[in-house]
Amino acid sequence: MSHSTIKARLFLVGCPRSGTTLLQSLLAAHPEVASFPESHLFQSLWIYRWSRLLGLASPKGREQLHWFLQEINQPQFIQKLPKNARFMGQYGKVLQDALDCSTLSQDKQIWLEKSPEHVRYIRYIEGSIPHAKFIHLIRNGSDVVASLYDVTHKHRQPDVWGDE
Repeated sequence: MSHSTIKARLFLVGCPRSGTTLLQSLLAAHPEVASFPESHLFQSLWIYRWSRLLGLASPKGREQLHWFLQEINQPQFIQKLPKNARFMGQYGKVLQDALDCSTLSQDKQIWLEKSPEHVRYIRYIEGSIPHAKFIHLIRNGSDVVASLYDVTHKHRQPDVWGDE
């Protein structure tokens, strides 16, 4: 069956260690869902509060977008970003086009991008990607902290929590 339109553009957001990876894998099992790695794009576009109010983007965004496009095997889309792109909306449009193209090439109609920290950038994503939908996963706070503590100690990173 050939698909020609995108039905939904989904962003999975939440606190790290809240279960976003598990939910992403469950949703990705659906035959109509194309799931992508974390882009971290909108986090990389952030400059200062006043810049965000104007919709201005950090130059670091180009590097992050380029990396992500390489990750999803759509590097040609970096050419769609104007050389002097200054606005978040320009980056969002390229991200949307690349994810749409990749999703349709997989014969699917829904894409899912999971960058938990994008929970702080929902307003900017909505302004850049029309009709974006969000799944905000919420987990008990003490369970999140316990999970963060466990993972940092499992991977020998106690400096994250201070000296013991």
